Amino acid sequence: MDSSLSIGYLADHPEWVEELANQHWEEWRDLAATWGLTQASEELWEHTKNRQGIPTTIVAFDEDLLLGSVSLEVYDYQQIQQYSPWLTSLWVMPFARHRGLGTYLVRRMVHEAACLKIPRLHLLTLDHTTFYAKLGWTLLELGSVDDYQISIMSITPRHLAEEELRFH
Repeated sequence: MDSSLSIGYLADHPEWVEELANQHWEEWRDLAATWGLTQASEELWEHTKNRQGIPTTIVAFDEDLLLGSVSLEVYDYQQIQQYSPWLTSLWVMPFARHRGLGTYLVRRMVHEAACLKIPRLHLLTLDHTTFYAKLGWTLLELGSVDDYQISIMSITPRHLAEEELRFH
């Protein structure tokens, strides 16, 4: 990935909604039997109504190639309503992984949450606790959703310096 990498709000790039919905559904369809491609698409269309707000999605792309995304939602799973809001749907194209894009997207959304004066941000993960811990997230609790063991993590959002928000 080079200098042609672009980052923006899905609200400014609605042309990515359907492809992103498809990618999200492919990535997570096994995690929620009642969630389908149509619902994934409808949820992302809701994200085109906000830039800095909830819900919102940030996308990464290189000209006409979608590379990744991350979202901010009121809830991740309806079964877990004691925490809000959530960083959700961190997704990076398989060929673009392990190059720092996921780290950048998480940092960018934490910064967004700080700008929104969100006191605590949450996420859940099946198997990436080490990745998030390296970014400052702490384990809040272990649990299960739909027969999957999950880790719920949280962070106090802070404004990040320009250097921290630069993709390397």
